[in-house]
Amino acid sequence: MQIAQDMDWGTVPAWFSAILSGGSVILALYIILRDRKKAERSDALKLICWDAFSNEAYTTHVINASDRAVHGVQVVCWLKGQSVPGEEYVFERFGVASDIRPGEEKTVATPRWLGDDRGQKCIPWAVEFQDSDGLHWVRDLQTGRLHEQNQSPRLFSRYTLMHWREVWRKRRMIRAIAQRRA
Repeated sequence: MQIAQDMDWGTVPAWFSAILSGGSVILALYIILRDRKKAERSDALKLICWDAFSNEAYTTHVINASDRAVHGVQVVCWLKGQSVPGEEYVFERFGVASDIRPGEEKTVATPRWLGDDRGQKCIPWAVEFQDSDGLHWVRDLQTGRLHEQNQSPRLFSRYTLMHWREVWRKRRMIRAIAQRRA
């Protein structure tokens, strides 16, 4: 006990309070960003999509249950029988509507087979749309999951960080080559 009383604690309490203050600021920023992301997804989650099967075609239904309109709604179909060298999947888009107002339902019938030889099976895969905020979304018809399409990456998105990491790696490599030649 005598050792702790004789020690000069100096700025340890100041450092401790600074670390706690910084942690609380970081936590507040995280909560604000999480709530913003949740608010962005709220309208997109209210777009209800499903497909029905008949002998001649698939019918995809889209209902807008949100309070704002959605734009550029398209059904993305997987062409199962077609293969392109270097690509695993080939997709075709069918337009549902340019705008779907709140509470409105639209349907689109996609053929089961494309072409006369019935060699390309057409399976509805997802629904693409743009919400009123300008964000692009994809709703998977098989799983019902909603995915955001990053048309313009945000400042701290995973894509942006990977892109800049690659840029910095290439710059370091070019500097190393230039130093070896000099």
